Amino acid sequence: MPERLSARSWFKKRKWKKLLEGILETSPDVKGIALGDKKGIFLEVKKNKALSDSLSAIVYPLSLENQEVIKVYLWTEDRETSEKYFKNLVSFLQLWLETEYSRRAVTEEALDRYREISFFNHIAFALNSSLDLREVTSALIEECRKAVPIAKYGAVCLYDK
Repeated sequence: MPERLSARSWFKKRKWKKLLEGILETSPDVKGIALGDKKGIFLEVKKNKALSDSLSAIVYPLSLENQEVIKVYLWTEDRETSEKYFKNLVSFLQLWLETEYSRRAVTEEALDRYREISFFNHIAFALNSSLDLREVTSALIEECRKAVPIAKYGAVCLYDK
């Protein structure tokens, strides 16, 4: 699963439970629907507290960048009819997952660019704020330390052709 993506948290934060409940209300053949990942089912809606052992789940995987992210489970009595209906829901969830991932990737890219521009802006300000070489190098090192917070020490090397 891509590092930026925590599908479990996305689906929990959104109002997916209401969506799943709506599917149960509109489809009389569907007895239960759930979302799960490698750790197991994390969001489940059932018509009855306990599903009949005679019902088997239809499982559809949702993938992102060739990695399975979510499994959608459907319990039904009329498997053939429900499979046709259910494929539309799975297509919707797959599209949403891809769109959300793309949106987050673009947002992260924009934030990275903003950080870079901000860093160079601070450097330019430090370089233009004083004519004293010692103050300029100290300010430059300080800005670099802010950019790399794990750095304890820094040095500036000047090269004169």
